[in-house]
Amino acid sequence: MSVLSGLARFVRRGGVKAPPVGWRALQGTGCTSAQLEREGGPLVLVKGRRPYVWDEQGRRYIDGLSGQFAVSIGYGRTAVVRAVARQLRQLTYAPLDWRAHPPAIELADKLLALAPGMKKVFFCSGGSEAVDTAIKLARLAGSRSSANKKTILYRQGSCHGATLGATSVTGLADLREPFGPLLGGVHQVCQPDCRRCPLNLAYPECNAACAHEIEEAILGEGPDKVAALIAEPIAVGTRVVAPPPEYWPAVRELCDRHRVLWIADEVLTGIGRTGRWLACEHWNVQPDLIVLAKGLSGGFAPLGAVLIGEKVAAALEDVLFQHGYTFGGHPAACAAALEVLRMIESDKLLERAQASGRVLGAELAKAAQAAPFASVQGFGMLWSVLADLQNGRREALAKRLREKGLLCMVEEDGLTLAPPLICKEADVLRIAKIVAEGFEWLKNRAEPGAPEKAG
Repeated sequence: MSVLSGLARFVRRGGVKAPPVGWRALQGTGCTSAQLEREGGPLVLVKGRRPYVWDEQGRRYIDGLSGQFAVSIGYGRTAVVRAVARQLRQLTYAPLDWRAHPPAIELADKLLALAPGMKKVFFCSGGSEAVDTAIKLARLAGSRSSANKKTILYRQGSCHGATLGATSVTGLADLREPFGPLLGGVHQVCQPDCRRCPLNLAYPECNAACAHEIEEAILGEGPDKVAALIAEPIAVGTRVVAPPPEYWPAVRELCDRHRVLWIADEVLTGIGRTGRWLACEHWNVQPDLIVLAKGLSGGFAPLGAVLIGEKVAAALEDVLFQHGYTFGGHPAACAAALEVLRMIESDKLLERAQASGRVLGAELAKAAQAAPFASVQGFGMLWSVLADLQNGRREALAKRLREKGLLCMVEEDGLTLAPPLICKEADVLRIAKIVAEGFEWLKNRAEPGAPEKAG
């Protein structure tokens, strides 16, 4: 009897137990298995159309988070599906090394046209890979001028991804500490937050001290050792945090003076999310490396990109860049991104994000006024309501909003909304109404263990 036939008989007789079935076979993120058990399992989504998704019970939700900030043009856009299918029929796979394929070439040209001053594009499969790539590029470029120019500065409260490299430059303790030891050669600086200043100063009397702290870090480490600063133009670690107007011009100037690169992490804020192609446009500043993902392919396929500026491109002109990913810049993903970018332009979604975003921000501000512990900050279709949601209020509010048909990110210091760019005024008014009702319910809700208040 052959080994294979014996194994087959062993399986038929029940020698191997069947693997677990259903959602318990999945290892999720952001919650424990015990939490999922208490909730009766994950929210299983089975259908999406425009800004809405449906669960397996047929309940409809407006997706106030665009999946994970990725579904930029909404669900079920048949033009993108057709573009992906057409590409898969034409060419299923091609790497990007000494070979290439037309969708990657066309997409690279398109991205460079959207980001004047950038010279090359490196494709990968997502945001974390793109951050790792940018770190490698910065260190490689830095070593061309000084062998020790390797240190990467990152900001407190930032979130740059889940790979070991991206985790090493993430400034949130609960995302770092369980996975140490992390990469060396990194140094944390403060994140500008005028509402909760980490330097305990007041704006504008502070004269943007948060920017000058970066220069102190560069001088402390030594300008010949610091390769780059990685930072989101608008931080969205747990909520939206925008810097004061003079911050980015000051940071750009001091980085130039000390020959330090700026890696702009636009994974979440890029591709129209803030009403501009890139969030750094709000300050009219030019990064040296730009990291893109999420909304770039609209959630239709995994894709990330690093846009490489002139200084880095020139430093690497005769250097072999030994780095790449098997599925980076996959033909189908590039085809999806090309169609997503075309639809953003043809449907004027940047203009819509600005207009609908103004309405959403104004309505959220009204909701915040009704709840004294809240305030609002945001750009385009990216908004946070800053609120104290500790002591069980976070879980209670998230559940209430979901019951009322809204999916969003709820943390202990507030909630964040990033609905698809296609949302019209009626959609954002519905979002704001659910949020306002949720805060009103939370304000009137009895503390845990106390009887519920009437109404």
